Amino acid sequence: MITIGEQIKLLINEKVNDCDFSERKLTRGICSKTSLSKLINGSTVSDPGFLKILIQRLGKSPNKLEFIAPKEYIDLVYLQQLFDDSIDKRDEAKALELKRQIDDFSVFDDYKNIKHMYSLRNEAAYEYYIKLDPARASTCIRQAIEITAPGINGSNLQEYMLSTIELENILFLCLMMTENDENTEESIRQLVDAVLSYIEQHISDREEQAYIVPKVKWLSGILFLKAGETRKAVEECSAGLELLRRDGLLQMSIPLLDVITEYGQGCDLPDQFEDYREYKDLIEKLSRKYMDKKACFDSLFLDTERAIYHYEAEVYRGQRLLKQLTQDNIADFTDSSSDIVSRYERGRRSPRPKNYTKLVDVLDIEYSKQGTFLVSENFRLLEDERTINSLLIREKYDLAEEKHRALSRKIDCSVRSNWIILTVQKNLIGLLNGTLTSDTVLKEDLDLLDETYPIHRVKVERPPFLMESNLLAQIYSCYRTIGKLDTACDLCDKVAETFDHSYVPKILQQRTVGVHVSNQPRYHKDYSYVKEAITLRLECRNLNGLDMILSSYAAHIYTTNKIISREYADLSLAAAKLHRVPNILIIKEFIEKWY
Repeated sequence: MITIGEQIKLLINEKVNDCDFSERKLTRGICSKTSLSKLINGSTVSDPGFLKILIQRLGKSPNKLEFIAPKEYIDLVYLQQLFDDSIDKRDEAKALELKRQIDDFSVFDDYKNIKHMYSLRNEAAYEYYIKLDPARASTCIRQAIEITAPGINGSNLQEYMLSTIELENILFLCLMMTENDENTEESIRQLVDAVLSYIEQHISDREEQAYIVPKVKWLSGILFLKAGETRKAVEECSAGLELLRRDGLLQMSIPLLDVITEYGQGCDLPDQFEDYREYKDLIEKLSRKYMDKKACFDSLFLDTERAIYHYEAEVYRGQRLLKQLTQDNIADFTDSSSDIVSRYERGRRSPRPKNYTKLVDVLDIEYSKQGTFLVSENFRLLEDERTINSLLIREKYDLAEEKHRALSRKIDCSVRSNWIILTVQKNLIGLLNGTLTSDTVLKEDLDLLDETYPIHRVKVERPPFLMESNLLAQIYSCYRTIGKLDTACDLCDKVAETFDHSYVPKILQQRTVGVHVSNQPRYHKDYSYVKEAITLRLECRNLNGLDMILSSYAAHIYTTNKIISREYADLSLAAAKLHRVPNILIIKEFIEKWY
């Protein structure tokens, strides 16, 4: 297990051979070289906001690296989420008050440029969506761009290293310029094309591409519409929508679908045109049913705070530095040595339960940060894992198995989280191609679960995190396959209990809730929970897992309300088709059998 500083160093080393890379470009506008050095050698507490932009500038997704988020930062993220919601709902009074609270937040003053940049982004959103003043919004977003990328323009984009967030700022400026008619359409198109070219050359991570490229395509489509080139506009929006479909995202779907469905007729689009219409109907129907009537899906650069993860070693070191204690102080409190404490902080060793309790007490570690860990040793693990999942969805089992073997040779399997991910992948491949039985997989998975997440205790102590979620989901599936529904129900109950008595940041809960949310409605006759689950998915603009939530509820209420059950089953099938997941066959069988 490696520290965040070491991970950043590895990512920088990957870039060193690039002719256009330099540390000056990497840190320009966001920090000094000294601050970067302190982060790498572990002599400073990590600022998650700074880390996110830094990792994105290195072309990667921050969602694939777990790190400790101090409580103050979680509070700031929560305020930002509330502000984004108030903008979505056009609630002027609430937006203004939340904006003031965010601006007054003094956490992480060492990274004032980033704080000011976010403040100006919020100001631009407020002026554009609530005050309906594109000119003022344009001024604010220009200032935000200038803070972290001083001197940038459309012709010199390649001279900078930019994060996805900074590219969103530029795209928002393009939107303002389009609406204000500040520049010619040609100059705006050149800027949009320059952003797309930068993404293609510098952002290799598939997840980051899925969040930013559709926005570029939508703006490009708007420009083509203004020029009267309808077919090109529809093709651009179709390309952007396919990225969203690939990753199961709702964000930006409606603006793209509006162009496609309004102007697509007569453009000789491929067969998926009707799928697009169905996709739009699904989203609009779900949004009408579960979301606030004033909520919208067309925010261009809102909801960029997507995930905060935690990293065990960072908890220990970060909390110790914040409390101004030495490693010797911690060693005295825990009846251990400073060398052992150092190993805890470097991720070389995990404390035993007795020492862990003492560490929690002396460092005052809040519940939400206990028992956390690094998901992967490097970004390639989760990138390759996505590739394997894609192959499985397309039923290319031999290629998936080959990719899995190659992945197993590349990564450090001594890292527990890596081993869990690999085991779950191996067993999933075996189940799908018929080489493994559910009983065999269940036995191996339960042994692994007992080692890492003691679910068989009377009371589970914490919610499952990312890599455990996949393991739990596979165990549930195996239980269901062999007919042990009561045991599966008990498993879901125990996992669900962790969310009743623990503080889980909303954005983290959106990621972890998926492991049991699709199962719980089958056994818990509580409609409000299903509604909350679907609402959470919609709020984070994510289709992933929505099909199983809907189908579970359809199965649960079949005997009591067949009409609503059929409605949910149809919605579930539509979601599965549009996300292109293996659940399509399961849901089709359910519909054919019962309806």
